[in-house]
Amino acid sequence: MSMNVGLSTPRGSGTSGYVQRNLSLLKPRDRSYGAPFQSDANGDDRPAFKQRQPDKQILEHDRRRQIEVQVLEEQDRLEEENEKLEERIADDKKEDGEEKKYKLSEEEIEQRLEELRTRLTKELEDELAGKSRSDPRDRDYRGEKRKQGS
Repeated sequence: MSMNVGLSTPRGSGTSGYVQRNLSLLKPRDRSYGAPFQSDANGDDRPAFKQRQPDKQILEHDRRRQIEVQVLEEQDRLEEENEKLEERIADDKKEDGEEKKYKLSEEEIEQRLEELRTRLTKELEDELAGKSRSDPRDRDYRGEKRKQGS
């Protein structure tokens, strides 16, 4: 038994007194984990706080999720509109002079949603492709500049 670890004696505790280290402890990635703003007591020129870059896959997943949220909101809107039209038709018979709106079928709703989804996905891909081509820090962009300049 080492000092200050575990029980002073295992008697009466219902255990054997064997001490293990905590394997579920998650150690921080870097030493400055707990203190984001350290004082410059060391005198080095590195910044005191290092901002982590977001994971590109997570950002892309969030963008695609937002597209699906927009598609589902549009689906809800179209289905509610159909329900209102059904109620209106059931409540009063349409007069011949009135403009008649027709109820959308499930296939038409799915077609509209698929068109919206492809349009939003294409816009997302264009945005991502546009950013990578115009970013001066991108290696391919710099390579193109060197080829054009030489």
